[in-house]
Amino acid sequence: MKRLKIIIQLIIFSVILLICTKINAASITLSPNKSTMEEGEEFTVSVNLSGASLASLNARVSIDTSKVEYLSSSEPNNTNFNNERILYTWTDASGGANPKTSGTLVTFTLRAKSKGTASFTISGNFYDSEENSVSLTLTGTSVNINGTETEETPPPVTENNNAGENEQKPPEENREPETPPQQNEENNNNNNNNNSNQEPPQQTPQENNSLNSNAYLSSLQVSVEGISPRFNRNTTNYYLIIDNTIDTVNVTATPEDANASVLVTGNTNLQIGVNKITITVTAQNGTTKRSYIINVTKTNDPNNANTNLENLAIEDAILSPEFNRDVLEYTTSVGSNVENINILAIPEIEGATVNITGGNNLQFGNNIVTVTVIAKDNVSSKIYNVSVYRKTETEEIEEMALLEENNNLNNIDNNVVSNNIKNNVQKNNIVLWMTFILLFVALILILGYIIWKKRKKDNFGR
Repeated sequence: MKRLKIIIQLIIFSVILLICTKINAASITLSPNKSTMEEGEEFTVSVNLSGASLASLNARVSIDTSKVEYLSSSEPNNTNFNNERILYTWTDASGGANPKTSGTLVTFTLRAKSKGTASFTISGNFYDSEENSVSLTLTGTSVNINGTETEETPPPVTENNNAGENEQKPPEENREPETPPQQNEENNNNNNNNNSNQEPPQQTPQENNSLNSNAYLSSLQVSVEGISPRFNRNTTNYYLIIDNTIDTVNVTATPEDANASVLVTGNTNLQIGVNKITITVTAQNGTTKRSYIINVTKTNDPNNANTNLENLAIEDAILSPEFNRDVLEYTTSVGSNVENINILAIPEIEGATVNITGGNNLQFGNNIVTVTVIAKDNVSSKIYNVSVYRKTETEEIEEMALLEENNNLNNIDNNVVSNNIKNNVQKNNIVLWMTFILLFVALILILGYIIWKKRKKDNFGR
């Protein structure tokens, strides 16, 4: 009897092992040809199949278009790109005689756009030569994109109240022989206002061509809470409300390039009303400059200086991103027949006023709509920008055709998946019953053998 139990356990274990091996063997993985690259560099991502034989497939690879740009496919006739997805469809024209097996299915070429981590995921429907759905393990991937600027972390340039402590002057041989009187006056004013002043070395035109032109900040911080919007290297206007007892706002501005210089002005001797703090970044080449402005309102009543919107919406259009009072830049699109748009802009504080420009006589393509909020004090103001794209009739026709094509594909996929699910359920039931029947037959045979052996032994004993 002990031997019988061992045999039964071995049979059950073998059946389970075969089923699990069959399920887990098939997979599709995304593989980039390099895991790290620079901005602007091209790279490839391959779709690799393992452990299965496919007669048709409909794969969808999702990409992060803020980080990478789709360029081409190794099978352009079977590939489309739409709505941040690469659509790849393939069917064996021979009806399954030449299926795709283990190996590379297709390769996509992309270009790195901005630094960060770009992720790729894959989904889709896969079928064998009998039009049965094939279950696959789908694995995505990601790549790291580095900036083209120097990777060394620059020391922060911090504004403080001690005149000249952080002032960095260029070597004597690189300094201009003579400073114009106007520049001398500006420098004197900067020193009196306790501002950090880093003067870039003067370079010859030939030297400028080989020097870095990066004039972006990597971070911007102030000593008073409440600055908005959140820092972004491409956002140059910020807003801050301070109490009337504050005379100085310390600024910490760090350039992306360690060789760039930063000049902070207007952050001391703040007056009641609106003050502008200017952070000027001068690139290593000495000619490329970028200015960041902090609009500081000094007041004894913050509500009177409130320039936030409580709500912003456009009739029959969707804002992207979703409205947030601290987000100042939005995009949306309208149809070709829309020449004027109705904008709802409600300020947070009653008594503030809103001025809207650019919402009428929209041109085809991009239009900038400006929403200016003027605070109750009639001094403070904030600007919200909405980029409105007006489509052409041709673009709408193409969009409708693509939408209809995708709907048809989805309907076909849903019908095929539904039928395949039914077929798979039936097949699974058959396999299950066959397994039980085989086990039952095996048990009968084993019991019959044991009974036969016992009877034979008894007859021999007589």
